[in-house]
Amino acid sequence: MPRLRRSELVTPATSEKMLKKAAQSPADIVIIDLEDAVTPDRKAEARQGAIAALTGLEWAGPARAVRINAPGQGQSLADLAALVQAAGSHLDLVVIPKVTSPRQVWWVATTLAELEHQAGLSRPIGIEVVIEDVASMAELPAIARCSRRIEALSFGPGDFSASQGVDLRAAGNERRDLYPGDVWHYVRSAMVIAARSAGIAAVDGAYAGLADPDGYRRECIMSRTLGFDGKVAVHPSQADIANEEYAPDPNQVAEARNMIAAHEEAARSGAGAAAHDGKLIDAATLRSAQRIAEQAERSAP
Repeated sequence: MPRLRRSELVTPATSEKMLKKAAQSPADIVIIDLEDAVTPDRKAEARQGAIAALTGLEWAGPARAVRINAPGQGQSLADLAALVQAAGSHLDLVVIPKVTSPRQVWWVATTLAELEHQAGLSRPIGIEVVIEDVASMAELPAIARCSRRIEALSFGPGDFSASQGVDLRAAGNERRDLYPGDVWHYVRSAMVIAARSAGIAAVDGAYAGLADPDGYRRECIMSRTLGFDGKVAVHPSQADIANEEYAPDPNQVAEARNMIAAHEEAARSGAGAAAHDGKLIDAATLRSAQRIAEQAERSAP
């Protein structure tokens, strides 16, 4: 069954206090950050902090991930080598930032395979790819399909906006005078389509307004409506909101299960078609119902 990722909480590898809180958080996945949250002079320290957190903390339930530095910038090989050798059996996912082509993913996947073999690991470490540059869009479907290790695409709106030249005042649908809609609608839709086509998950990007829970919830609802499976959180309180908003509505779940039951009963009785509440259950309707029921099962405590 695919990994639950309604909420992905990002935490700096250099903050022991924040790492301890993250390990006990309600997030589905905790991402220990070696990249943007760490200054260049603290990269080695951050690796050791990530290893200590992965191997030494008590984890209440979140899957454990580490965001490495972007391939090609002189840090990612050291990141992968240190993590897999010292904490590979405790690591579920590697998150690759700033991916613009499949070759970056291939390099990480091949390096992981080598390091896993050296460390004697039997369980492969998964990959999550962060889309945060306009150059990614030309190869988005190819990126999504380029490795069996890829579990999800996630959106990095800050860097993506910088690469596109977006006026950040229009972010979050708060300045309708600047732009009437969602400035990131195209990339969000394209990411979900690429992810669904590849059979992987799609995760919406961070929302910086820590003091604006309503804004974060609004963003969750919007991206969930587009088909995203979850959202990045930068504080444990945001993880609670994401867990709530990306779990199916109980009424939708009940309706979906009734539709599936009606379809199964029609199949058993040899009926040519099934209906529920006066509505025909066609292939598309059944597929949506099955997806909702599966989400409910995965989200159950």
